[in-house]
Amino acid sequence: MNGVSLDGSVNFNGARKGDVANLVELPSYFLISMGARYRFRLAERPATLRFSVSNVTNEYVWVPIGSGAFEPLNQRSVQAYLAIDF
Repeated sequence: MNGVSLDGSVNFNGARKGDVANLVELPSYFLISMGARYRFRLAERPATLRFSVSNVTNEYVWVPIGSGAFEPLNQRSVQAYLAIDF
């Protein structure tokens, strides 16, 4: 299909220590993201419609933000936008 492109990524984060004393170990996890883009003309102008999904499998893990401080990984998110060249 002309004007369509797909993209995706798989990131692996291995187990890691969560504090300076090495008392806490955070598990490993995979992050999968996918997207699609469609280029077309709208009102005689070039346009792009983009759709993407981050954390496709909705992994729930804690990520370190400092020694002994953690926050949950962002949940699955879906994003779409339309860009038109003027």
